[in-house]
Amino acid sequence: MTRHIPLPAEAQNRMARPNPATAGQSTITFKDIKRIILSRMLLIFLITTFMTAASVGLWYYLKLHYPRFESVGSIVCKMPAVPGMGNIMERTDILEMETHTQANAMNNKGFLTSVLEDINVQNTQWFQKRKLDKRMKDIEDHFRASPVRTTKLVRISMQAETPEEAKIIVDAARAVFQREKQKEATDHLNAQYEAINNELDKTIALVKATRTELEILGSDADIKAAGWMSGQTTIQSQMIIMAREKLHQQALLSETEAGLSQLQESQRLLGYSITVQQAVENDSLIMSFNNQITELDQLEKQLLERSGPEHREVKDIRNRKETAEKQLEERRNELLDRYSKQQIQGLELQVESLKDQLNKVSEELKSLNFKQENLDKKKREYENKKIDLDELILRKNKQNEEIRAIQQLLNDPSRLRVTFLPEGQGTRPLPSDISFPKLGIFLPAGIILGLMLSIGLAFLLEFVDDSIKSPAEVMRYLRVPMLGMIPEHDPSDARGVCIEKIASTQSHALISEYYRQMKTNLLFSGPSGELKTILVTSSSAGCGKTTTASNLGITFAAAGKRVLLVDANFRRPALSRLYPSPEANQGLSNLLVGQVQASEAIYASGIANMDVIQSGPLPPNPSDLLNSQRMRDFLDGQRQKYDYVIIDGPPALVVIDSRVISSLVDGTVVVVNANQNSRGMVQRMNRELKTESGKILGILLNSVKSRKGGYFAKTSQSYYDYIGEEASAMTALPATRENGKEPPR
Repeated sequence: MTRHIPLPAEAQNRMARPNPATAGQSTITFKDIKRIILSRMLLIFLITTFMTAASVGLWYYLKLHYPRFESVGSIVCKMPAVPGMGNIMERTDILEMETHTQANAMNNKGFLTSVLEDINVQNTQWFQKRKLDKRMKDIEDHFRASPVRTTKLVRISMQAETPEEAKIIVDAARAVFQREKQKEATDHLNAQYEAINNELDKTIALVKATRTELEILGSDADIKAAGWMSGQTTIQSQMIIMAREKLHQQALLSETEAGLSQLQESQRLLGYSITVQQAVENDSLIMSFNNQITELDQLEKQLLERSGPEHREVKDIRNRKETAEKQLEERRNELLDRYSKQQIQGLELQVESLKDQLNKVSEELKSLNFKQENLDKKKREYENKKIDLDELILRKNKQNEEIRAIQQLLNDPSRLRVTFLPEGQGTRPLPSDISFPKLGIFLPAGIILGLMLSIGLAFLLEFVDDSIKSPAEVMRYLRVPMLGMIPEHDPSDARGVCIEKIASTQSHALISEYYRQMKTNLLFSGPSGELKTILVTSSSAGCGKTTTASNLGITFAAAGKRVLLVDANFRRPALSRLYPSPEANQGLSNLLVGQVQASEAIYASGIANMDVIQSGPLPPNPSDLLNSQRMRDFLDGQRQKYDYVIIDGPPALVVIDSRVISSLVDGTVVVVNANQNSRGMVQRMNRELKTESGKILGILLNSVKSRKGGYFAKTSQSYYDYIGEEASAMTALPATRENGKEPPR
C-alpha cells in the first residue's frame, strides 16, 4: 500500500503566497538537484557498480596480458654559454626554459628515429617483433622526456614489456642525445666562428673605405679655402658684412621713400613744397620782376601825391605794373611746375637706385648662404664619416674578441648545455614493479566515470520529461500560485470508497487532509468576502478536475459554508453520476434556455450544506449559453444564496466553454496532472484563460508521485504517527472507479 503525507506548514504557506521575485525563474536549485539524485539512487548505484566492476576487470586483463615496466633516467641542464660573456650566474627562469627546450628536443620524432637506429635497441625483442610504423608509434606513446619542476633535471622514461628492454632504450636515448649535443655544440660554434669572421672582413673593408673618404673630404678645395677648421669661415665674415650693407641700404631706401611720400602729401595739401617755392623765389628773372614792381609802386605813390589818380603818367605806370605782375605770375607758375616735377623725379630715381643696390646686396647674400650651406653639408658629412669610422673600429675590436672567445669554447669541454652523468648514475636499477596498469588508477576512474555517467543520465531523464511534477516546477515555469498537491494513488488500494467524495466518506484519510489544505490556501488567494464563484478546470480530460470540484465543495460545506456545486461540462457531465438528481432531465442547460427556474434545477446532494445542479441535456450551442445574460443572472443570484458556488467546467484546451466561464467567475482553479500535463500545455492554458479576462487563483498539482527527497517521502511517517493507528487504517486511497464507472475528470 502506498502511503501519503501532508505538506509541512511552511511549504503550505510558500505555495499559498508565492514570492513574485522568484516565481517564473528557470534556474535549478540545490533542492532540485538533491531530489533528482535521490529519486534515481538505484540507477546511479547500478551504473556506478557496473563501471567499477568493468574498470577492475580491465585492469586485471591488462595486467595479465599487457604489463609494462618503466625505466627512468635523467640529464642535468646548465646555463647556456654566451661568447665573450664568460660564466653567467644561474637564473631559475632561464634554467626552466632550458629544461623545457631539452625535453622537447628528446620528444621530437627525429630524435626518436635516431634512438631506433641505435644498435643496442635493434638487438632487443621489443624492436625485432614490431614493424617500422609500429615501432615509431610505440616509442612515441611510451617514451617520455619531461622537465622536473624547480630543478635542473630532465627526466627520461620508457615503458616496455620487460625491465631489461626498458632500460636499454633509456640508455640508448641518453647516448644518442649526448652525441647529438656534442655535434650540435661544435657545429654551432663553427658556424658562429665562420659568420663572425666574414663580418670582420667586411668591417675591415669598411674601415679602409671610410678613411679614404675622410681624406678626400679633408682635401676639398672649398673646405680649405673656407678655413672652417680654424673657427669662423671667410664666407661667414663676408655674410656678416653683406648683412650689414643690406640693413644700411634698407634704411636709406625707407628714408627716401618716406621723403617721397612726404613730398607728394605736401603737394596734395599745400600745392607746392617750401623748398620748391624758395627755389622759385631765388630765380633771377623772378627777382627782377619783383624789383621792377617795387619801383613802379614807389613811383605810382609819388605821382598820386603830385598829379592825382587820373593823371596820364599814373595810368601808364599802373599799366606797366600790371604787365610786370602778370609776367611775374606766369614765370612763377612755370618754375613751380618745373621744380616740383624735377624734385619728385629725382626722389623716384633715387628710390629705384636704392632698390637696385638692395637687390644686388640680397643676391650676393643669398649666394653666400648657398655656399655656406654646401660648406656645412660637407662639414656634417666629414663629421659623420669620423663617427662611422670610430664605430667601425669598435665593431672590429668586438668581433676580434668574439672570435677569440669562440676559439676558447671550441677547446673547452664545458661547452655542452647539458651534463651526462657517468654510467650507472644517469639511470636507475632495473624496475621491478609494474608501471601499467595500476589498480589505484583504474578503480577510482571506474567509480568516477560511473558516477558521472549515472548522474548525467539521471538529469537527462529528468529534463526529457517536461511534465509538471513538483511545486518548484510550478513556481519556476508557470508564474501561478501553488494551492496544493494531491498524491498519486494506487487503484489496488481501493476499498469501495468513491474518490470523488473522499473528503466526506473518509475524513481522516490523507487525501482528505490535502483537500482541506487546498481550501485553506485558496482562502489566502483573494480578499475575504470577494471570492464566491470558483471555476475548476484543467488543460485536458482525466486530470481530476471533477474530483477536485466535488471534494473542494465538501470541505467548504464541512466548515459550515453553504455550497452550490454546478456541473458546466455539457459534453461529459459527471456530477449526475456522483449526486443523482430526482429530475434527470432538468439541469443548467434547461435553466439557461428558460425551461426551468434555478430553484427547480437545484437539488440537495445528500451532504449537509451542499447543493448540486447537474448539466442537463447537451445543448447545440454550449458556449453561447454560458456567455448569455441568463448565466450572469444565475451566478449573481446564487452569490446571494450561497457562500461558495463551485463550477466543474470542461477542459480549457479542448473546448472554449471554460474560457467563457472564467470571465464570469471570481477566480479559476487549474488542476494539473503531474504525470500527464506538459509545461507547454499548462502555460498555453494559462495564457488563454488570462486572455478571456479570467483570474487564475492557483494550481492544484494532482497525482504527484512520492519520490525520495520530496515532501511526501520526508514527512510520511510523522503524519501516521500523529493521527494514530486507528485513524491510519482509514487513510488508504480508494480506487479511481466506483462500480465500474469512469475515473475522475
